[in-house]
Amino acid sequence: MAQPTAYTRQYNFNDFSTTSPSSPLPGVQIDNELNKVLTNLDGLNTNIALVQRDDGKLSNQSVHKNAFDNDALALIGVSGYTVSGTWAAATSYATATLVSINDATYLSTVAHTSGTVFSTDLAAGKWILLANSAINTSASAVDKFEGNGSTTAFTLSYSYSSVNDIQVFVNGAIRNPTDEYTVSGTTLTLSTPPSAPSVSGNENVIVWGANVALEASKQAAASSATTATSQATLATNAKTAAETAQGLSEAARDTSVTAKNDSVTAKTASETAQTASETAKTASETAQTASETAKTASESARDASITAKTASETAQTLSETAKTASETAKTASETAKTASESARDTATNYATETDSLVTGTSDDSSKSWAIGGSGSYSMRSSGKGSAKEWASYVAGTADGTEYSAKEYAIGDQRRGSSGGGSAKDWATYTGGTVDDALYSAKKYAEDAQTASASASGSLSTFQAIWQGSGASDPSGGTVSDGDLFYNTTSNQLKVYNSGWQAVALDASSFATPGQALAFAIAL
Repeated sequence: MAQPTAYTRQYNFNDFSTTSPSSPLPGVQIDNELNKVLTNLDGLNTNIALVQRDDGKLSNQSVHKNAFDNDALALIGVSGYTVSGTWAAATSYATATLVSINDATYLSTVAHTSGTVFSTDLAAGKWILLANSAINTSASAVDKFEGNGSTTAFTLSYSYSSVNDIQVFVNGAIRNPTDEYTVSGTTLTLSTPPSAPSVSGNENVIVWGANVALEASKQAAASSATTATSQATLATNAKTAAETAQGLSEAARDTSVTAKNDSVTAKTASETAQTASETAKTASETAQTASETAKTASESARDASITAKTASETAQTLSETAKTASETAKTASETAKTASESARDTATNYATETDSLVTGTSDDSSKSWAIGGSGSYSMRSSGKGSAKEWASYVAGTADGTEYSAKEYAIGDQRRGSSGGGSAKDWATYTGGTVDDALYSAKKYAEDAQTASASASGSLSTFQAIWQGSGASDPSGGTVSDGDLFYNTTSNQLKVYNSGWQAVALDASSFATPGQALAFAIAL
């Protein structure tokens, strides 16, 4: 891409202000000036994006072979050390000799004849460790296969996330990542099936993997992060369960309201009985008036002639009838009074009775539904549980089966049982498993942090000896025996042993200098 368009001043606003101090700045000229600035900034931002990622690091593939001069490209040389195979006792070794022992690679620091035990020479500083494929007990990071002319998919010993994590050789020739092979987990797929080896039994497909410890740490950290996320989801579900319990508590509260309505109904019945009593009283008063009317008629009849005797007797009968009506009214009044007292007692029981069911019914009172029973009478039975117990009871279940909202939220009764654990336990408990199987979100997060710290420690160990790269070998107090450095002038990987010594093989056909480094360390 071409360089950004250079910014050139379009207008002198200072001159305009000097000559026309009372006039506003010309809008057209301001727009033109800002448009020129915008063109330059857009070009700069576009070019910056080609070499820098959003996290501030160099963009992928922004550094390529054409970025190096011809001298640098010509030199990834072979010199400086000798590969001597497995270490042996009583053997003469020159300086910069590489040997293998217990799956580890060591470099001799001085010329010497080996003793009878390798550890003695190592303790004496005659050897330094370059690479140790045995630091992970799973096995070596090298896989070997035998081609048959048809198979293209091969199963690796380890899982890799990128084609750049491995190097593939077929019949001694390195293969081009992506173009000639791909990798997905533990499956390596070649674009062309490798032929059978010239000698049967000699594997002709060799796969060099990345450092085993690094891969293992990366996988462990990713697994711990996934598990922590899963447990965070479980904690969210536990929170939902607590909210559901709260809903049940609100339902119990609604039941209490219903009981209160029943009490109001009882009160209404009492008021109806009172009305009946008043009606009976009115009937009594009416009978009294009838009696007085009959008495008047009797007196009138008595003052009448003898022939009015029949009328008097009739009046007497009316009086007796009135008396009967009065007694009937009295009985009705007493019945109404009894009904009123019964309704009053029932209403009181519906409101406050807590030592049993409401007397004469199969119902509990509104007070029992609200705060629970008293004495030996308990609401913590199947299908019940008071509003108070559903909200905060933590000594057991609220209804013989389910726990209260407080227990589901912060309690510990269900800890260690299958499917148990409160929301608090799922979030923060670290004393063991929450439900005999899984741990809390905090426990998984701490485990993930520990795994991440371990991986970071491995990286720090390497960074402690890596002196980087440059045109000339570093020197001074920061350099010590065993340090590594890549010289861009000689294109050599070097190790410091009282002086810088080249240790890299010829890797001019490798895709990147990093692959040459991985190949040299693996040897």
